Amino acid sequence: MKRALNNDTDAALVASDARVRRAAMETLCNLDKAALALHAGTIVGVLADADDDVRLQAVFALSKLNAKELALHAEAIVIVLKDPNASVRQEAVVALGKLNKTLLARHASAIVSVIKDPNVRVRRAAVETLGNLHPAALVLHAGAIVGVLADPTVAVRKEAVQILFNLDQPALAQHAGAIVGVLTDHNDDLRCMALNFLSFLDQAELKLHAGAIVGVLTDSDARVRRVAVETLGMLDKVALTLHAGAIKNVLADVDEEVAYFVFVYFRRIKLNKCPYLPLL
Repeated sequence: MKRALNNDTDAALVASDARVRRAAMETLCNLDKAALALHAGTIVGVLADADDDVRLQAVFALSKLNAKELALHAEAIVIVLKDPNASVRQEAVVALGKLNKTLLARHASAIVSVIKDPNVRVRRAAVETLGNLHPAALVLHAGAIVGVLADPTVAVRKEAVQILFNLDQPALAQHAGAIVGVLTDHNDDLRCMALNFLSFLDQAELKLHAGAIVGVLTDSDARVRRVAVETLGMLDKVALTLHAGAIKNVLADVDEEVAYFVFVYFRRIKLNKCPYLPLL
């Protein structure tokens, strides 16, 4: 349906029967952006409806507006972040995520407030939405995202690490210590992600965390060990030599790729007369 509806639909949104109100909202949700904008003010009034499904459809309808129209109703959607229904809260977060980066930054604090929501879908949506921020705005909320690294759900923790990748170098370094803590996460993918994160650090910062990375060389997962060796391989020759003794036992790793990466590691420090080269 492309064109705007008559006033009967708007009137149906205040009908005493929730089924009528749901049907009216469903009809509105089928409108295109231009037609939907004509009813936006009425839909905002439905955000406080007693029926969960009506409120959910109302938020969804507003999320379909173009960015300019959506911005006009962002404040009303922010209020919905406190809705008693988790699905409605999630939809509100998703809707705010469709704002342009500048407007999203204005409401970032409100979104941060739900990253500890009791519902995992809401928490994940909040972290994903914060990931839409410009790096300059994201850094202001990086501390809150770091706190998500302790979330009980793997998918939420992964999203947090992925978003922290968007930080610039100074901010990356500032939160590297928290990422080091992820090296002991029970999820293999997260441990790999943490190592990849550390590999983006400049030499000075990477050296500070080299010891923690060396500790991962005994990880139970071969893929994690491979990434650990690759990350250590990004150190300069002097720093590599300092950790040569710790890595020598990895030459006998049961995983061929891990052993190969160690071989490359030692070849890089050959000029430093590494004592373990004869083992090759």
